[in-house]
Amino acid sequence: MTNSEKKKIREVQSVLQTIQNGTPKFFNITQYERHGLIVVKKKWGINAVGNKVERGHTFRLTDKAKRILKVLI
Repeated sequence: MTNSEKKKIREVQSVLQTIQNGTPKFFNITQYERHGLIVVKKKWGINAVGNKVERGHTFRLTDKAKRILKVLI
């Protein structure tokens, strides 16, 4: 395994760890969702007019992501 591969795996693990802890971090949601690492759940609310609007997101790790976190490099 090359150093660049190790670095990329550590970056993915750090993002997954922050998601698991619930700390805010910028990451490519679509990429992690397509690879099957996270599940996105939308939070809904009602605005002042009475319309149903999306208020935010919650992210959960899948079993695949939890297995990646267990890998030691």
